[in-house]
Parts: sequence; structure tokens; C-alpha cells
Amino acid sequence: MSRLATLHEVALLLAGELDRGRLFDGLCRGAARVSGALAAAAYSCDTAGGHVVLEAHLGDERPLPPAVVEALSERRTVAAGREVATPLLCQGVLLGALWAQGTFAADDTSLLETLAVAVAAALTYAETIASAERRQAQAEALLQAYRSVAEARDRDTILARGLDAMMTVFGADRAAIYLLDRQARVTFLMGRRVSRQYLEQAARNVNQSAGGIATFARVPVQVADVASDPRTRPLHRVAAEDGIHTAIIVPLLHREELLGAMVLYHDIVREYAPEDIALARGFAEQVAVALGTANLTRLLEQRVERYRILSTVWRAMTEPDTPAARIARAVQAIVAGGVATHAWVFRPDGTLAAQAGMSAHSADEALATARAAGSGRALRGELAAARIGFRAEHFGELVLAGPPRAAGGPARPQTVTLVLRDEDDSDERLELVSAAAARIGGALAVASGQEGRAKRAGPR
Repeated sequence: MSRLATLHEVALLLAGELDRGRLFDGLCRGAARVSGALAAAAYSCDTAGGHVVLEAHLGDERPLPPAVVEALSERRTVAAGREVATPLLCQGVLLGALWAQGTFAADDTSLLETLAVAVAAALTYAETIASAERRQAQAEALLQAYRSVAEARDRDTILARGLDAMMTVFGADRAAIYLLDRQARVTFLMGRRVSRQYLEQAARNVNQSAGGIATFARVPVQVADVASDPRTRPLHRVAAEDGIHTAIIVPLLHREELLGAMVLYHDIVREYAPEDIALARGFAEQVAVALGTANLTRLLEQRVERYRILSTVWRAMTEPDTPAARIARAVQAIVAGGVATHAWVFRPDGTLAAQAGMSAHSADEALATARAAGSGRALRGELAAARIGFRAEHFGELVLAGPPRAAGGPARPQTVTLVLRDEDDSDERLELVSAAAARIGGALAVASGQEGRAKRAGPR
């Protein structure tokens, strides 16, 4: 069989091969059959000719031949003595190189070039098929991730499932999600395989780095190397210590409100294709919708709970009994309802009328907050106070401590959580203490009026 016929046979055998490893191995063996080469090697590289990797070899493994470096850099066949190196090119895209050693006839170099072209086309086709299969698998996994996030009802579960998808579906080596308040300050951070030191540094410098660009422009921002990019200068040292290189920052937007951002990290320098960025952006939108829904659900639940507690307080204050007993039942109902860890009622002269529950705050701290309320209401840390009165009548002050902090979910492996600022629930707490004080005051005013009328009527 002529060498040209052998070339046709080898090319046909490799044309339908979809396994990348077998294609490179077939290239080496094909080079030996076509040209009589005594040794051969097949290399892959990136499109710029860098990151050269030996994929297969025939004969002893040896260092990277200079002829291969020259063939890759100049994108042409290089013949040097008994060596020939030819690039693997398909539609102008550089994939690697074929190197062969032997005693070659005049047309052997052309046969090796033709074989290299055929294998480059087969590699491109195999990569296209593999890419399509990966996309399909990724789409299916992403759909599952969408469902998993949408089914979550609380913030921590949403973020944990989001991190799961960022690591598995998008192939990130590390991931983090940070949440912002309305002043664009980081309030909460959850990271997977990211050090606490890195997260703290990123949170402190979010507006002085690429994260600030992403949240300001509200579009994804890609950083080729966090350890050296000028836009991430405050993070250079910690990124190098963690081994973090490429990052893509995707804002979390819900109804034009910026909730935060998710960040995918890679331990190598890589470039995201536009379609990958689009997928990450779509997933970020789903996470933002889930967070927005969870926030709305939490607010509605708080309001329902507040109305329930206030109804209980009103019933406690209107049941027949002495005013002191009614007040005692009312503060017990507030604490039992779970909206406060401790409740105090002080008389106008500052003496304690009733209390329920336990907290780290003393009665003196509660009284100081009560005094600060004056004729309205006051908030001091975890203590909220409001005046108990009805029109011109003043019956004292109600002070509430809390509410109790919800315990976080189970810890996940390699996950770091940072709470930098508690959620601002001051308005809700002030509304609750004011409404409860108003009901207590109203009930006491009714009781006081009834007693006054009974005294004026005298004994019958």
C-alpha cells in the first residue's frame, strides 16, 4: 500500500473519533505509518501557542523540542535535520502540534502536514460535540439549580444552594455571595472554599475594587487575575495567599433593587465566554428573585405575627381583673409570643410595674430607655421603648428587648459565613412596641374611666 493510501486510511479512521485522547494517540501512530517516523509526539496548546501539554507520544518521552516551539509561534511547518514539527490548525485556530523524528523522503513532510490538518479538523469536530453535550448537561443541571433555589424559603438556604450551583454547574473552584443594604454596605457574606481573611478584606474594600464597579454599573465584571489586576489592588496579597486568580462578579438585581452580588473564583487564569457570562447572569437573577421573595415573605410573616401578639395583648388587658394583673398578663403574652426576650412596664415615677422573660439587659438599662422615650418612643440597641398613655393620661412606659436572633442552619463543609451588620428591623420593633403600648394604654384608660364612673355613682 502506498503512503498516500495509508494516509487516506488513517484519516478515515480518525475522522469519526470523538475521544480527544485517542485522536492524539492516533496522530502519533498515524505519523509513524504514513512517514515511517521512528518517534512522534502530539502536543496541545492554547490559541496563543502557550500552555503546551504533551498529549501522546510514540517512543521515549523527551523534553519539548525547539522545533515544536518554533512551529507553534510561527504557525508553520519546521524541518530541522531529522525532525519535523507541524502545527495543528483548523480554520485558523491553533490547537497544538505534531512532532516526528526519522529519515524522511521528500514528500513525507507534506504527508505529515496533511495528516495534521485532518486530525485538527477531527479534534475541532470532537470538541464541538463535547461542548454541545456539556452545554446540554449544564442546562439540565442549571434547571435543577433554578428549582432548588426557587423552593428555598429562607436567606441562608437560598445562598447555600446558590453556592452549590456556582461550584458544580459553573465549575468555579471557589464562590461567594455578598448582600448589601440600601447604602451599598456589605451586611452579609457567605463563601465556599474562600478564607475568612479574604472575605473580610473583600467586604471592607468592596467599593474600592472591581466589586464596586459591578454593583455601580449593574453588569457582570470579569477580572482576569485578582492577584494582579489594578482594579483589585486591595485584594492582591490575600488573593495570592488563597490561590485565587480569575473572578467574575455578577450583581444580584431584583426589580431594579441591588441586593448584592455573587462571585465565581478560579484557581487558574481563564476567560469566560459570552454565553457563560449570560448563564451566570441568568442564574443571578433567579437567586435575586428568590431573595426578594424571601424578604417579602418575612415582612408579611412579621406583620401577621405582630397583629396576633397585639390581639393577645388586648385580650389580656380587657379580661376582668386588677390593672396590675392585666399588665402582668400582657407582658407575659408579648414574651410568650416570641417577639421579645424580655418586657418591662414602668410606672410614671420609674418604679417597675411588671416584667416577663430574661435577657442580658438590666432593669436600669430598660428604665433609661424608657426615660428616653419621653412622650413618644425610643430605640437603644436591642431595647425599644414607647409611652403608655391615652390622650393626656400617662400610665408609664413599655420596654421590649429583642427580638431573639434566629439560629442559622446547619454548617456546610468549607463554608464561611460573616454577618457584618444585623438586618435593620428598627422600624418594625418601634411599630410593635408603640402598638402594644397603645393597646395597654387604651385598656387602662377604659378601666380608669369605668372606675371613675363607679366612684361617682357611689354605693347603691
